[in-house]
Amino acid sequence: MKLLTLLGLAGAIASASAAAVPQATSAVSGKTVKVSEDSLCIFMPQHPGEEIAFSEPTAVAFCNSTTAVSDARQIPEGFIKSAHYLAGSGDGKYVQYTGSIDPSKYELKKNDGGGQYDNHGSGNPAGSACEGYPYYVALIEPDIERFCIRCCDNYQDCNAGRSTYGCKRVVPGDFS
Repeated sequence: MKLLTLLGLAGAIASASAAAVPQATSAVSGKTVKVSEDSLCIFMPQHPGEEIAFSEPTAVAFCNSTTAVSDARQIPEGFIKSAHYLAGSGDGKYVQYTGSIDPSKYELKKNDGGGQYDNHGSGNPAGSACEGYPYYVALIEPDIERFCIRCCDNYQDCNAGRSTYGCKRVVPGDFS
């Protein structure tokens, strides 16, 4: 009897663990971003002027083209000052954008230290995803006019546990 109970418990744990691992996804209305050579999407607060950290649970997708993903909003004109695309291949496949922003174009406060959006755990925002990849991490740092987003096949390439490190360490790249 104890063996059956242990086997049943092990099966339940294995099922729960498998369910907790994000899978490569397709578009989820308003909560999915797409990152490719032609598409730049990021998560941002629903309303202009909201602080980034406070918006983490309720953020929505903004893209350079509203046709990139379902229900994405248009990135405000002039918000992205520079954007640099990079892709990695093989076992560590990823896509990313790094660059600079003009926070005033979305009424973000110049002293807003920013925050991080990711789909680790239950996600911030909940249910968020990067199309075609099981993991993503993104930061917006209005006080230093910087943004970054990376979508990854491997968890370790999208390390969401380092949000206080900022873009330069979480998603290294060109921010000029």
